[in-house]
Amino acid sequence: MLSQARILLLCGVMAALWSGCYQETRRSDVAWDLDEEPEATSRPSSLPVEPAPLATEPVASAPSPTETETPKADDVGRKIRAIIETNFGHMEAELWPDVAPETVANFVRLAKAGFYDNMPCHRMLPGFVVQFGEPTDDAKKAALKPIKGEFSESLKHEAGTLSMARQPSYPDSATSQFYICFRPKTEAQQRWLSSLDGKYAIFGKVVRGLTILDGIEAVPTTQQARGPAGDEPSKPTKTILLRTVRIVE
Repeated sequence: MLSQARILLLCGVMAALWSGCYQETRRSDVAWDLDEEPEATSRPSSLPVEPAPLATEPVASAPSPTETETPKADDVGRKIRAIIETNFGHMEAELWPDVAPETVANFVRLAKAGFYDNMPCHRMLPGFVVQFGEPTDDAKKAALKPIKGEFSESLKHEAGTLSMARQPSYPDSATSQFYICFRPKTEAQQRWLSSLDGKYAIFGKVVRGLTILDGIEAVPTTQQARGPAGDEPSKPTKTILLRTVRIVE
């Protein structure tokens, strides 16, 4: 028979072995939880997004809106031409002050002040839009003022449409960023464009040079961060440069 001392020793060894196995199991469970990651998605954000408005004081190189004649909303049918010059070629657009007077006035003011000169495209989603107008220097940022969101239920986003980017949660937050719609080639791309109708301010349309848009759309893109929406494949791998916007009235 085993002595009492040997029995106590054997019990101690068994308890230690059991405790070690239990603790190892707990460590394995914890490690599995930490290693698990949510499924990633590469679906691009469907809405053009603009950063929050910055300083609102005008700078010397950009006149305030009161120094530029504001197109009148009752001037039905009046159109202003804009020549959008890029390193891929020139596009001619019609601006519509009768449907978006404040938006057109803001765009004309910035264009005449040279705000858009030599500004690279910062966002491009093939089958959706190409986006311009994000300033990188403090002087241009200081010239920006948010404008009223002039949304139309009758106008539709389609190939060549010019519309203002804004913060999705704030209707009156557009400043300088605008986008041009590509020609949708699939039903999904058409749905993307249609989802913008009545939510973003359409103020014109490209009437000549749609083939230039096709060339821009062919530029490959890579991933970039787009705030809360996460990463999206919208960073052009080749420079798309907005050389200038010339206004012809």
